[in-house]
Amino acid sequence: MKARGSRADFFIILVLFFCTVCNSLQDKLSEHLGSKGPYIAPEGWTRPEVPSTCTPTMITGVFRHGSRNPSAKDIKKFEQLEDLLRRLSREINTTNDKLRWAQTWKNPFKEEDASMLVSLGVEEHLELGRRWQARFPHLLSDSYHPRHHVFRSSCHERSARSAHAFAGGAFDVSGPGVSAGRYNPVHVITPSCESRDTTLRFFDSCPRYKKEKRKATQVQEQFLESKEVQDVVARVGSKLGLKETSKELKAKHVAAMFTLCAFEAGQMKESSRFCSLLDEDDMSTMEYWDDLKHFYKKSYGLAMNAGMACPLLLHLVHVMKSRPPHKTAELLFAHGETMLPLVTLLGLFQDPFQLNASTPLHLRRTRKFRSGRIIPMAANIVFVLHSCRQDSSSPQDLRVLVMVNERPVKLAACSEEEGWLCPLDSLIRIISDRQDTPRKLLNDLLQSEGSKGDSGKGKGVLEHICGFRQLCALSGKEGDSSSSSCSPEEEEEGEQTLNEGMEDEKLQEADTSETRLASLIFIFFLLFSSFSLLAFTAWFLSRL
Repeated sequence: MKARGSRADFFIILVLFFCTVCNSLQDKLSEHLGSKGPYIAPEGWTRPEVPSTCTPTMITGVFRHGSRNPSAKDIKKFEQLEDLLRRLSREINTTNDKLRWAQTWKNPFKEEDASMLVSLGVEEHLELGRRWQARFPHLLSDSYHPRHHVFRSSCHERSARSAHAFAGGAFDVSGPGVSAGRYNPVHVITPSCESRDTTLRFFDSCPRYKKEKRKATQVQEQFLESKEVQDVVARVGSKLGLKETSKELKAKHVAAMFTLCAFEAGQMKESSRFCSLLDEDDMSTMEYWDDLKHFYKKSYGLAMNAGMACPLLLHLVHVMKSRPPHKTAELLFAHGETMLPLVTLLGLFQDPFQLNASTPLHLRRTRKFRSGRIIPMAANIVFVLHSCRQDSSSPQDLRVLVMVNERPVKLAACSEEEGWLCPLDSLIRIISDRQDTPRKLLNDLLQSEGSKGDSGKGKGVLEHICGFRQLCALSGKEGDSSSSSCSPEEEEEGEQTLNEGMEDEKLQEADTSETRLASLIFIFFLLFSSFSLLAFTAWFLSRL
């Protein structure tokens, strides 16, 4: 009986050991899946220390859509991989049972479902909504109200559905609602895909960007030709049992396998197929291949990437600066191409060296820029506005807690002494320094109704401040950039509003100068009169 119990205990320990190993491998895998990997929520929540005199008053920010199907472009690459494996099926090592799947593998993704949100993506945003509501219940209350809580998304299905899923989690569709089914419908402001959206899809409205982003592909191609990647190809071929002389397996096929691994591990919880062909070092190499694309296509690799996000940051600052008392949340749902330029504009995750095809391995291993950690599926950058007052009679000081993927971050624009709460004016300084716009003028414009992004005039103001038209114009062809900027009427209104503000500022400066001159003259007159009176008194006393 005792022996039987010992065997049972040993079996349980063995199962627990293998489960631990499997989880460890899964965690290691998740670290290298790149931008197409699923969202990994942080464990637990510790509220960053903020002064007791500061109260959260609003939450705003940008969320990437949740996990989705591969794009049509990726699906075509998977079809090419399927054809390759079919041609090589006789060469694949059939004595290894773990590789039998490779002989009959078929691409499970259909082009008609390309880029659509999947159930995992819905679940990611449901959970995000629940966690943010738990952190700030007075900002995301149980009862949804369209005047208190504003949801915006880009025109694409995956973004709009992600917004609905987040709202479902935040306002608990399984809790008290408006019907017996406990379903509380939420209004999501979604433009048509034919309209220009320089807030959430600015990259679509920028001809110069469409031309310059090709550099991302060029750098990726250079890295694919490197010896390091060719060694990965050789190792994958060896695992499949292919002959060393076989030249059919190429770097582009291994890149497709890496992408498939990310989708399989995320959506299907499957790591025994394409992921099994890549060891941790191989995954790390291919992760860097993925990072190079995002570095040049959306981040520090191209100088214009940060500039494109200027209207988005101005919109977010305007939302916080001009917030009516009843409004406690405005959340935007878009894409990795939306989030990464914003992160870049804020100066986050920047390395002291440039990433390229020949960056040394020891530098790559220490890099901050990892797309899988910055913009995985359902990634988010959130600004929690705080109102700080020393006492009830003192003016409010607006400060912001910035969080990326539910983790607090400190901006380079804020001093270390300010702790986790960054003055809202620091975000304005990022724009004013970049665009050479007087900070006071920018402040006044952001508080005015004239800069409201929903209006044509407001869009014109924000785009004009950011120089969006000039930034996105093709060299020597600014007239061809009509699709990249606001309409001539909006541009004119924006420029007029900005010029009016500058004229007002000049007049104010002139008034201030005149006032100072008058004050100096008056002070001189008083001093002269006092001196004269003293002299007369002294003379009069001497005569007595």
